[in-house]
Amino acid sequence: MPTGYEVEELPKSAAITLPDNGGRFQYVVAPTAGGLQVVSRISFNKAAYSAEEYANLREFYSLIVAKHAERIVLKKKL
Repeated sequence: MPTGYEVEELPKSAAITLPDNGGRFQYVVAPTAGGLQVVSRISFNKAAYSAEEYANLREFYSLIVAKHAERIVLKKKL
């Protein structure tokens, strides 16, 4: 984290699972001593998905993209 700044706002942690345990997304942002730790994990439990699963898979990816677009807001210390 830049010297002289502090965290004002962090994204909330998230855990999203595809139906039938087809995959999982975990996202955590946590303050550490002098910085931030951002962990993003995507795991798939299948090598191929059927056409019927496509809508769920597309929504899963949309949620991942939206979560990664959330901002970390820092403010200058007074």
